[in-house]
Amino acid sequence: MHIKTPAIIFIAATIIGCASMDREFRKLNNLNKTNLNSENWPWNGIAHQKPKKWEGLIPVKTNGIARAEDAINRIEEKLGRPIFDRESISKLPDEQIARGIIVSHGTAVAPKMDKHTCGNVGDAPSSYSYPKSFLKNTGEIDTVLYVNLGSQFCDDSKCGNSPSDIAVHEFGHALGLGPHFQGFGEGPIISNDFWDVLVALYSKA
Repeated sequence: MHIKTPAIIFIAATIIGCASMDREFRKLNNLNKTNLNSENWPWNGIAHQKPKKWEGLIPVKTNGIARAEDAINRIEEKLGRPIFDRESISKLPDEQIARGIIVSHGTAVAPKMDKHTCGNVGDAPSSYSYPKSFLKNTGEIDTVLYVNLGSQFCDDSKCGNSPSDIAVHEFGHALGLGPHFQGFGEGPIISNDFWDVLVALYSKA
């Protein structure tokens, strides 16, 4: 059977349109699951159905860890704009930092330490607890968070599709992604679905 070219174009456009709608549905569903729904960890019922994210440039102290610097470069490239302040806290002692993200190497922890203990976010090195009162009622994240990368069980430089995949994943948590979803910890460490959610969350300054 011969299908005329216009019919082929119509069928292809229909398939592409359906795929685009499905991707948009996944993005909205994942954004609600990981960020907007405050019934989920770690939001504790605060700012329900409000976007939970940092406001303004986010101070970050990478401690010269290459995969962390690669991760924030990748994030800013995807967002199409700078969101990190790389200077203001870079040389401060941790105890003098009141707001921002600090990267710590070799301190990843989990309730059960195993080969998957490659990274986590917490209120200190070797902690998976979030700070108390880290989230305002407006949804603004205003605290100090540690991105812990690597442990004696797992070297995150050897995991994922690139050395910084786990670092990107953990920065995703620090930027406002809570529970995992398909394409973000369920299945792949990160994926296009992860990027879609992060871009949607930070699409406006």
